[in-house]
Amino acid sequence: MRIGDGRGALAEERDGAFDYIVLDAFSDKGTPRHLISQEFFRLVRSRLKPGGLMLMNLMGRGGSDWQIQAVHTTLASAFPHTRAFVLPEEGAASLKNMILAGSGQLIGFKARYMAGFTQATLPPGYILTD
Repeated sequence: MRIGDGRGALAEERDGAFDYIVLDAFSDKGTPRHLISQEFFRLVRSRLKPGGLMLMNLMGRGGSDWQIQAVHTTLASAFPHTRAFVLPEEGAASLKNMILAGSGQLIGFKARYMAGFTQATLPPGYILTD
């Protein structure tokens, strides 16, 4: 485990070094832009072993949140397989804890192990670049 600027640390690693990369970097202002761009997700994919998985912990408003839609669409531009999960909250406009996953292979899961998170379908958004 390394703590610090994830992009800088990841750039120093060799290709195929990781089975999993977990991104949990958000504040009340959201996730830093350099950690949700197409260039960053391509870097992440290059550092994952074949079949490796990226997981992102985010806060958003689910399918009605244009920023979450953009992050998911950008993730999908770098990974052929993605999934989105949301922890349901009261009210469509309330902030929700979300998990986005990206992989070069199909992403399986068992709902009973998801701690209340449910799979979500997100509308397409735009691609974020540096």
